[in-house]
Amino acid sequence: MEPLNTQNNSLGGDMKSQYTWIIVAIVVVVLIFAGYKMFSKNDSSDTNTSDYTQEEMARNMPEATGDLEVENQLPGDIVYISSVALSQQGFVVISVAKGSDEGKVIGSKLFGEGRNPGQIAVSEKTKEGQTYAASLYVDDGDGIFDAKKDRFLVVKNFRATQYLDYIKG
Repeated sequence: MEPLNTQNNSLGGDMKSQYTWIIVAIVVVVLIFAGYKMFSKNDSSDTNTSDYTQEEMARNMPEATGDLEVENQLPGDIVYISSVALSQQGFVVISVAKGSDEGKVIGSKLFGEGRNPGQIAVSEKTKEGQTYAASLYVDDGDGIFDAKKDRFLVVKNFRATQYLDYIKG
């Protein structure tokens, strides 16, 4: 009877060993799956957060309208805006339109809703013969100009010149 019992013990031992390996394999698979879900959830939540932020920004910035009028003007440290028309507050941004400093912002000012003339002090004097751009942006609500957050509406170019009578038109 003992030899029969030994066979059963070795078979029973092998079965316990197999069950142990199966349980270990299941635990490992569950841990791998849980880790994958945990890290993929963080990645997708970051993506969803940025998408949500963009959607939120779109909701907070209803369709705005605006227009801008700027004439050629004398060189100097102030740019005169003939008219800014906005359905909600926004910025007029002055930048260099042509040349080696193209795109360089030299001034900006927040304008309220409605139609208003205005003047913008610039950080660098406008130069004779240079072309500049006056760009209109709708403010995202924080009162701080940020080209990435504020929505662009329109741009108008103008020149700084002492010969205004010859260039108009």
